[in-house]
Amino acid sequence: MTFLNITKLSLVLLLFTSCARNNGSEVELLTEKIVEYFQGKGIENVFESKRAFVFFSGEKSCVKCTESLIVEMNPYLDSTDVVFMVSGRGAVMDITSFVEKERENVYLDPYYKFSKAVGENSSGYILFEDGVADTVVHVNVKDLVTQIQLLKRHIEN
Repeated sequence: MTFLNITKLSLVLLLFTSCARNNGSEVELLTEKIVEYFQGKGIENVFESKRAFVFFSGEKSCVKCTESLIVEMNPYLDSTDVVFMVSGRGAVMDITSFVEKERENVYLDPYYKFSKAVGENSSGYILFEDGVADTVVHVNVKDLVTQIQLLKRHIEN
């Protein structure tokens, strides 16, 4: 193996281990901020017995990714296993299905207060395993299909 190949491999391993460590702390930090946000609104135990928290943002986000995520999540709107947060007024994304009927698991944030409070301006989700936040995913165009499949499988199982 050449010096250049060893250097490349070392950088890839360093990047991989850094991301793996940061993901654990990112999950905890983001979940803590979200819980604090809901507690500030008088809502306790928002994630109790939930499988996923899905957040949509019309701000600084991949609009096509958000639109695809919204379409794919429509069948789960009445699921008690999922909590949804929609940040924005629907100017850049179609949120009709979220606002057409009141649901206990759908929260609307037309003025981006949630996004500002938790520092989250993209769309994505948090997966819960046995009541504990396990994984955070920020949707992106490159991995969108896989990310949506992961979310749907997690909700359904």
